[in-house]
Amino acid sequence: MEADKDRSVYKKEAYLFLDKILKHDGYTIVSGFSCSDFLSSLSCSALSCITNIIDFIAYNDDNRIILFFFYNENREKILKKISATLHAADKNLFQISYYIIFPASDQMDQFRTVEWAENWQRGFFLSFDEIKEKASQIDQTGSGEFITEIQKTNNASPLKQSIKHLTAKIISNSPVGDKKDPEHYILKFKATGLNRIVPGQFVMVDTLTVGKRKILEENYYNNYLTPLNPYSIHSANKNFKRKSFLKRPFGIHRAYYKFFKLNYLKHLSLPPHLAAITHTVFPHEFKILYKLIDDGTGTNELKKIREGDNLRMLGPLGNAENPVLWRLKGIEEIHLVGGGVGMAPLIFFGQALKFYSYKIKAFIGIDTIATLIKSAPFARTFADTTDNAFVYIDELSKIGFKSSEIFLSSEIKIDNNLTIDKIAEKNIHHGFVTEQYKSYLSGCTTHKKIMIITCGPKPMLMALKKNVDKFNIPMKVLLEKRMGCGIGVCMSCVCKTIKNNREKYSRVCMEGPMFDAGEICWEKL
Repeated sequence: MEADKDRSVYKKEAYLFLDKILKHDGYTIVSGFSCSDFLSSLSCSALSCITNIIDFIAYNDDNRIILFFFYNENREKILKKISATLHAADKNLFQISYYIIFPASDQMDQFRTVEWAENWQRGFFLSFDEIKEKASQIDQTGSGEFITEIQKTNNASPLKQSIKHLTAKIISNSPVGDKKDPEHYILKFKATGLNRIVPGQFVMVDTLTVGKRKILEENYYNNYLTPLNPYSIHSANKNFKRKSFLKRPFGIHRAYYKFFKLNYLKHLSLPPHLAAITHTVFPHEFKILYKLIDDGTGTNELKKIREGDNLRMLGPLGNAENPVLWRLKGIEEIHLVGGGVGMAPLIFFGQALKFYSYKIKAFIGIDTIATLIKSAPFARTFADTTDNAFVYIDELSKIGFKSSEIFLSSEIKIDNNLTIDKIAEKNIHHGFVTEQYKSYLSGCTTHKKIMIITCGPKPMLMALKKNVDKFNIPMKVLLEKRMGCGIGVCMSCVCKTIKNNREKYSRVCMEGPMFDAGEICWEKL
């Protein structure tokens, strides 16, 4: 009897907190008999058959519906059936979204694994502790009205992470660019150990397969332990070709989530306040984009990696910053400004920011459009068709960017015969991206509630900083530095920063790689 009473109070509190959150996003939430009445007014067979299972329903004037179910071990089979039915009925339009509510975030995370995804296809997750905290942020005066033992559970931070050594399985290693000898590649891999990586973080990647690395290390140690014989050369020493011994740092270009299609963010439109505490299944597949360095050992080894190979990695690395918190600081719109390969990690930001319902615009700076053209055999991995498939542009479109939200600057004039249908013609600029972005800001009526995230070559960053200062817009900078370890030990990636009006050295791999523009000593960068 007492347990039933606690569950009743728990559900009542969750309802009241969700009502407080959803009201700010224009949603109405109902429970009990009101759910049945609402569902009976709809002509949706997928919903009519689960009336007795739904705990709450929320809806808005755009006919978007959100269903809430409390987790119970005894309901797992029926919840699996419900998610499969709703997934099939909604056809990836996200007119219907559905959530499982758990008592605490640490319990919720146990069910966000790829292995459990089959039981909650394309569904979302909430925890009571995060619901309560969000409601408290919205209305402090009401946050203390409902206090139970349930709310005292541990609140595990969504950014709580641990660095892991992991082995990634390669899915593909595709060339990019309209050249016989491409300079850019996209490496797609599967790795469950990176499930908590967030935009702005990176991984250290071995550039030799696990097998080749093992042979190289064995030969090295065997030769080191063998006494030197000046009259003979060990057979293992006959290959004097350079080999890498250190991993290379790469930012995540894109993440993939089981049962969420490539273009799901095109249709997803979560209520902003609810989106801040919404979780999906953990990502399990990732992409990195890399550029071959002239006479570079590591990247030229990496381009030889093939499907099915295994690579050792270390991650997630770098200082994690939660994009959700930016809205609490009054930020509503974010501009992604990338130069060359610096645009690659900003795509991952675009994914997260679209999910959290921010307004976003992307500004791409390149030397020539030829560097973005995807080789035809691999174009379908990220574009709808193989005709005129462009890296960055097609992927931004896939994650929900409209043609009016993507801007492109090319130092070499783009051929008029080349069609780029995913960008408005007026958004294509001949010149530097910093010029285009300055012109864009000059035409804006207001610069409030805007933040910039940028990554690219040093001259671009410095020019952008000079322009942005005139408009007093906050800017975050992803710095790129050579790294030996990625964990703050070797000190090879330090840069001068300003903290509390004093200059100091900061490690890009630990305190960064993302810094506030005002923290960087630009004259010593």
